[in-house]
Amino acid sequence: YGFTIPTFEVGGDCFDIMEINQSCYAFILADVAGKGIPASLIMTSFRSYWRALIKNIKSPKKIFENLNNILINDLDEK
Repeated sequence: YGFTIPTFEVGGDCFDIMEINQSCYAFILADVAGKGIPASLIMTSFRSYWRALIKNIKSPKKIFENLNNILINDLDEK
């Protein structure tokens, strides 16, 4: 259980907990630089990518390498 209270109307702060199996959980805590709607949209994408990757990849290093590459490509298009 948890919640966040953004300083402004929307923000880029995020935490998420996901059960991998009965004895293993994955936890992420992140903050996007900047505020407002653009930051919240980036964080929404980040969380979705993270949840998809964590289901299929067991190595934290590989998860974050993939996540980094995905986000670099996404953010470079804007």
